[in-house]
Amino acid sequence: MSRCCVYVVVAGLAASALGQNSFEWASGSGSWGVAANWSPVGVPGTLSDDATLGMATAYTVNVPADYSIGDLFIPNVNAVLDIPSATDLTVSALDANGVVRLNPGLSGSSTLARLSIRDDGLITGTGAIELYAGGNTRTATIEAVATLDLTVTAGFEIRGAGQIVRGGFNGTIFNEGLIVADGAFGPSGLFINNRFSLIDQTGGGELRADDAVFQLDAARVLGGELRAVNGGSFDFTSGMTLENVTLDLPTLNVPASRTLNLENTVPPAAVTINAAMSNSSSNATLALVNDGTATLDWPAGSIQMFSGGTNLTARLVGTANVDITVTDGFEIRGTGEITRSNFGGTIFNDGLIVADGAFGPAPLVVASRYATIDQTGGGELRANNAIFRVNSSRVRGGEIRSVNGGSFEFINNLTLEDVTLDLPVLDVPAVSTLNLENTIPPGPVTINAAMSNSSSVASLTLLNEATATLNWPAGAIQMYTGGTLPTAVLAGASNVNITVAPGFEVRGTGQISRANFGGTLFNEGRVVADGAFGPAGLRITDRFVHVEQTAGAELLADGAEFRVEGDRVRGGTLRAINGGSFMFTNGMTLESVTLDVPGLDVPAGLTLNLESTIPVSPVTINADQSGSSSVARITLADEAAATLNWPAGAIQMFTGSSLLTASLLGANDIDITVADGFEVRGTGSIARGNFGGTLTNDGLIIADGAFGPAPLDISDRFELVDQSAGGELVADGATLRVNAGRVRGGEMRVINGGAFEFGNGVVLESVTLETPSLDVPVGRTLTLENTAPIGAVTVNAGLSASSSIATLNLAGGTEAVLDWSAGAIDLFSGGTNRSAAITTVNDNDLTIAEGFTVRGGGTISAALNGATLTNNGTLDAAPENGPARLLVTSRFASYNQSESGELIALASTDANTATRIEASQLDLGGVLRVELADGYTPVLGDEIPLFPSGGTTTRFDEVDIPLISETGVPFLGIRYLSNRVVLVVTCSESDLASPFAALDIADVVAFLQLFGNTDAAADLAAPFGQFDIADVITFLQLFGAGCP
Repeated sequence: MSRCCVYVVVAGLAASALGQNSFEWASGSGSWGVAANWSPVGVPGTLSDDATLGMATAYTVNVPADYSIGDLFIPNVNAVLDIPSATDLTVSALDANGVVRLNPGLSGSSTLARLSIRDDGLITGTGAIELYAGGNTRTATIEAVATLDLTVTAGFEIRGAGQIVRGGFNGTIFNEGLIVADGAFGPSGLFINNRFSLIDQTGGGELRADDAVFQLDAARVLGGELRAVNGGSFDFTSGMTLENVTLDLPTLNVPASRTLNLENTVPPAAVTINAAMSNSSSNATLALVNDGTATLDWPAGSIQMFSGGTNLTARLVGTANVDITVTDGFEIRGTGEITRSNFGGTIFNDGLIVADGAFGPAPLVVASRYATIDQTGGGELRANNAIFRVNSSRVRGGEIRSVNGGSFEFINNLTLEDVTLDLPVLDVPAVSTLNLENTIPPGPVTINAAMSNSSSVASLTLLNEATATLNWPAGAIQMYTGGTLPTAVLAGASNVNITVAPGFEVRGTGQISRANFGGTLFNEGRVVADGAFGPAGLRITDRFVHVEQTAGAELLADGAEFRVEGDRVRGGTLRAINGGSFMFTNGMTLESVTLDVPGLDVPAGLTLNLESTIPVSPVTINADQSGSSSVARITLADEAAATLNWPAGAIQMFTGSSLLTASLLGANDIDITVADGFEVRGTGSIARGNFGGTLTNDGLIIADGAFGPAPLDISDRFELVDQSAGGELVADGATLRVNAGRVRGGEMRVINGGAFEFGNGVVLESVTLETPSLDVPVGRTLTLENTAPIGAVTVNAGLSASSSIATLNLAGGTEAVLDWSAGAIDLFSGGTNRSAAITTVNDNDLTIAEGFTVRGGGTISAALNGATLTNNGTLDAAPENGPARLLVTSRFASYNQSESGELIALASTDANTATRIEASQLDLGGVLRVELADGYTPVLGDEIPLFPSGGTTTRFDEVDIPLISETGVPFLGIRYLSNRVVLVVTCSESDLASPFAALDIADVVAFLQLFGNTDAAADLAAPFGQFDIADVITFLQLFGAGCP
């Protein structure tokens, strides 16, 4: 209330007094209750009584009992009014130039000495109210009755130890004067209770603490001054707001369990929060209510925050939507929390914010309510022997420094942008992501140094290319794991590639990744999977499609697994030491890489592509012998890689079942060359991306049963296996399956029970076959060209009765000569179908050499008409090989059998079993042996066409035909006719012409023709070899005898 207004009020009081009873003091010192002391005589004691202590002399009036009057006037500056304990004086208003003393006897009683103000609640004048305390009890009391506000006008003073209270809540003290907590008046201090929600000093009032505690429980002080002298101090209720207040305090402290709000109020001296170092969970909070106050350029230059334990008891708070600005030269120091009422704020730090262990054991925390700490004006965050926990989303600019063992902890997903880091070490703990943008750590960087095994990772993310160029001063990033989980992560942000500069090292376990796919990891230094940093191994994820390595760069597996999951590693070295190993993602290409690994294995389900990359040590495929249908594959992507002259000298391929789980592949049109001295050994598949290729084998390819139960398969994608320089295919206790179109040269060998299987149409050209047996199964064709097996050769050894044929093709020059050391080819059948076949190719003739046997039922044919079959050995229908007949087709125009030749034929009228040679030109010699087919019973008159298409003037040198009756008649004989050679069942040697088993003129004509041609068939009597009358007489005798 302004002074002009007070004068108006006082004038009003005087005017109202005209209607009251007015009593004036008329004595020296004395008792209020003595009527004679008043004029008029009486004791003012009712609401209609006003009292005045006038005159100019000094005196003291004692109030001996409770009185309730109208207005009290004390115009005498020398007058004193004493209200003792247990006494209550109630007035409508007080206008005093003198002094009112409450509890001047210094009673320590809880029974109050009270001055109650009712009605107007006005205290005015130039005098004072003095409150006394005899102990810590606040006996002296000023009370605004009920819901009245209290007004202290300018020039008036309330001083002492006691309390100013109000009957109801939400009152206001309008203070334009001076209210002093004065220790000279007693030890209790001065207390304004919370029934006054506001102390309004906008008229220029002052609250002073003079060698005493001034306790303010009002919600707000508005305007004026708060001053402390002679060691006095203020005790503010929790939630107190100082608005537009001038503070003249040697220090401003906010104790535990209290909140002090400053609004347009700037402390001139040191500010402390929880200076007593309480460890209470009830905070000491200094709240900055507006931007003006929150601009920390305060004269003392600092705010100090204390803790007595690990609780964040001290709090500096910006209220809703209020940002804090720490100006240049200002400092926030200590432990506790800097926060804000709502999210999204910014701390503008141009000064210094220090987590200082000297201020308590708790950390200093900047809460996440401040999304940004903006230090572009040159501010610093410092950790001095304490933990500084930054929970903001971003720190921009300035410096972050730690000294004396201090350290920083950053909230998950904090970004440090354009920050100068002065830290002895930077660690990112588990469950946290730290983002660096144009920020380069000067010291060692660790990720998950505590080796947590949490599934929530510790991640260091590099937000831009400048930061992601790892040429940092300390020269290393170290990554730790506490279990098999990849808890430590080094990541490039979206579209940010990582470059490991020369001399820099990323070492440890965890993973190196990127926010999105398609990136490149440029490694000019060294990336090390180090088992000493945890058991998880190191993983470069497939978010990095390429790892580009300059000369001298290295990926190193040191006692740990190094998993590389991108599409390609180009250049540099991959090295493994101390039991370390590499694991590659499916489809990985190693291009122009130096592989210095003790063993390179490709497991099931993965394909590894080698391009201009030569392993220096043993290479295995599916070494754990998985039986999965998911293939383990090495693809040779260019001719350099596909020239297998690698230092280790071998590739080993493993399977765990009959599936071809291990694969060696030439990419697309890449041919594979197995160099002299190199060996591909094991089980699985050797193949090529496209058809038409060549597998050049100058070394050794071995199907080895010790490497698994599957065969070794050479795919039909290879048109040719070229061993002309001396290579070898070996089946060692396993099946070597050759599906290539042709094998040329070299050797094919079987040991330890191994075997070869050939795909349909395979040609073995000029191959040395050292196999104990060679079989062509049904449905397959195998061509031997200038290739002579040394072991038994069979066709359809499985005795299939299928209509699909097993065909052995013979080729070589113009003639195929069967003179093989095994001495025989066996044709087998499982039924009457001729499932086995021998065929010459092109226009080749076929010669069965002396001592060689073709045995069994099946077909012998030629590729073209007009070929010649020469039998110098044995052609044996061999019923023990199956019931099908032996057929030599008409593609052989000529059948020549020399004197060393032998034909063993089956006789039967069943065309499915009878031996038949369809050549039209016959040159017969040697031996014919005839056997009866199973189930055949000769019947007189049977004609069996052995050579149904050709006659001959030549004869077998020896014919061995079995008897078919005990008497010799009927008998089975051979007849050489003009257009065929047949076996007949007849009754007479004179039965020379059809119809057989009937002697007629045709037989006579036939004899005469034979005799005239000096045919051996007409040489019926001795001397044999001469055609004379004896032969004629014998014929006539036989003819005349007829059939029995």
